[in-house]
Amino acid sequence: MSSEKRRAWRVPVLAGLGYGLCVYLSLPPVDAWPLTLASAGVLIWTACRCAARPARAALFFGVGTLPLWACEEAWLFTVTPVGTPLLALYLAFFSALTVYVLATMRRAWPRVPMSVLAPLGWLAVEVFRGEVMFTGYGWFLLAHPLIDAPFLAAPAAVLGTYFVSGLVAALAGGVVDIAARAGVRRKWGIVGVASVVLVWTGVATLGSLGKPLAEGTIRVGIVQTNVPQSNKLAWTSEQIARDFARFIELTRALGKAEPRPEVIIWPETMFPGVSLNDRAVAAFEAVFRANRQSDANPGESLNAAMNRIIRDVQREIGIPMLVGSNEAIGARMERNADGRARFAYDAKHNSVVLIHDGRIQDDRYDKVDLMPFGEVIPYVWRWSAVQRLVLAVGAGGMKFDLSPGAGIRTIELPGVNMPSSGPLRVATPICFEVTRAGLCARLVEGSGQGSVLLINLSNDGWFGGIGGPVPSDAGRAQHLLAARWRCVELGVPLVRAVNTGISSAVDARGRVLPVEVVAGMQRATRSDGALVASVDVPFAAKRLRAGNGFGWAVMLAGWTVVLLGWVKGRQRRITDSSRAMTTPG
Repeated sequence: MSSEKRRAWRVPVLAGLGYGLCVYLSLPPVDAWPLTLASAGVLIWTACRCAARPARAALFFGVGTLPLWACEEAWLFTVTPVGTPLLALYLAFFSALTVYVLATMRRAWPRVPMSVLAPLGWLAVEVFRGEVMFTGYGWFLLAHPLIDAPFLAAPAAVLGTYFVSGLVAALAGGVVDIAARAGVRRKWGIVGVASVVLVWTGVATLGSLGKPLAEGTIRVGIVQTNVPQSNKLAWTSEQIARDFARFIELTRALGKAEPRPEVIIWPETMFPGVSLNDRAVAAFEAVFRANRQSDANPGESLNAAMNRIIRDVQREIGIPMLVGSNEAIGARMERNADGRARFAYDAKHNSVVLIHDGRIQDDRYDKVDLMPFGEVIPYVWRWSAVQRLVLAVGAGGMKFDLSPGAGIRTIELPGVNMPSSGPLRVATPICFEVTRAGLCARLVEGSGQGSVLLINLSNDGWFGGIGGPVPSDAGRAQHLLAARWRCVELGVPLVRAVNTGISSAVDARGRVLPVEVVAGMQRATRSDGALVASVDVPFAAKRLRAGNGFGWAVMLAGWTVVLLGWVKGRQRRITDSSRAMTTPG
């Protein structure tokens, strides 16, 4: 192999490895957020350096990033050994696509500064991955590590997180221009960097000034459970009884805390019974008794006993509870062909249920955005047989039987009133929904003009990991990292109750707040406990935020520029070929 051919693959592969190292170090568990600029610079430099052969450069760069994505997604191996390499390849593809897009732009417009082209190309790919492909995977955004630098993250309060990603790409592009690695005069790189710094400072200042003052403080009790996902997928009756007793013990500990919390929250789907609503309880109990009709005294089912206990405990401590539960709607008893009773329902939702005065309240939020490949197979969910086949091949033991909620709604907390705006409402995105900027914006806006608090119930027991360079807790920390951006974008605080952790509280600027440990909690993750967080709730204000609008607009503009660049390059190649054919000798 000639030295030229070796350089053709060696440079982008090594660049991909360097990019991967910078991304890895910028994210948890290391959290070296300044390396975000370095990772963007390496990718942009590769696109400029290899602009003559975009496809080849992109392919080899993507290969170089595979170790990064294999490490970051190692936690998935215990859930789906088949899906783990597929997800790593998927993310490597988008890294390669970013190189291809930027190289295509560079080749078509060699005199345009990368401080202009880089944000267009970067967001064309990032927004497509985060919002469109397979309904979106909004992790590992370029901006994400900067949440630990509040002023640098502040522009998201005005134009969203994707705008901050665009600023990082523009700044890195300007640096590449200054280094004379983009084919543009250095002075344009200096102008580009200066312009980005001015825009960043101005919008960040505007975003920081827009933070409303606190109207009041609410104390939130958090039950952090510690149920590994392998247990939850095959919860035995003995495990359920033991775990539920522990959940109740931690809840009672919160009821004795001083000052008392004004609401207690459990994580996603951590009520281990069939359902909490009265109709489902009655239907299941009817099935239980019908199938044990030969018993002289069948007693009550475990499901009925847990329902009775959680309601009694809530009434006893006198604090409203928000509990994660799978809610069966339209539940009823039916008979099989052999006459045996069975539990049937019209739909099952992943829900947040309000318990007050010992009763299940009508206020309930049903998850509207089911997690791709975790709760639903995108695009094939309408064909249940195909979905079952995919599950059998890639994720044995999982059962996708949830339906999305009918729409956006918030929950009013009983007895919790703000001084000027009245009852406090909570928006309760479930699990990965908190990474969906558009959905969270609709939830907050749906609360009306009153004060609102974000409460995220999640189950991060999935992040088991298999050891290696990425600890199992890295995924949990990255989930929290992404969630904190919603606070900046929306100007509201967030409280998280998470199975296996990390349960936490975050202020309206995205900063993690201290929490008080009431019981348990030997460590932040893989440990159960009872926590109390005091959160300042801002005054209700008219919210004029762009949300994802900026990201969508730049994505469309970016793909338009890519298409024009591709057409321009094709026309150039045709012209060059025609000239070569007509040139004598």
